[in-house]
Formats: sequence, structure tokens, C-alpha cells
Amino acid sequence: MFFVLMRGEYDELLHFPFKQRVTFSLLCPSNPSLSKHETFLPDPDSSSFRRPQTEMNIASGCPQFALHADVESSNFLVNDCIYVRVKVERGWDVMA
Repeated sequence: MFFVLMRGEYDELLHFPFKQRVTFSLLCPSNPSLSKHETFLPDPDSSSFRRPQTEMNIASGCPQFALHADVESSNFLVNDCIYVRVKVERGWDVMA
């Protein structure tokens, strides 16, 4: 599971590098206790979290977040859909 910063029209109002904690969740609708979660803190020295100079930065995240077999299991796959949540810690720094 990967996270990427993309250039936007309000980038000049935000502080960079991006520093908010990011949590990925693969939700198990039939049994929430089986849901998988992974949290990471961005590396402020990585170009992935600097202000985007092109359409999007290099993606960063958790390459081994879940096994393909786990995702395809009946616990996570419902009507050919998976449920993913990405939670970004509040505390956006906006320039005044």
C-alpha cells in the first residue's frame, strides 16, 4: 500500500515537508478484528514528502502491507470489492 503527494492548487498554503502520521487499514467487513493496520511517519528528508515539483512525488508506504492471498480471502473480498481506509493525522500546517 502506497501513499503519494500530488501537486495541487493550494500547495503554497501548506507547510512542507509533509509530516503527518499516515495509517493504512485493510478492513474486514465480516470480522473487524481481522482488519490489518499499518502506520508510518514520513521521513522529512525524503523527496517523497517535499512540495511536489511535478504532477506527483515518488510514492512511499508499506510494500508488504498485506499478502495477495489475504486480500483475496473471503474475509476481505466482498462482492469483488476490498475496503481500504487511509487516515492522515490531523494538524495540517496552513500558512496564515
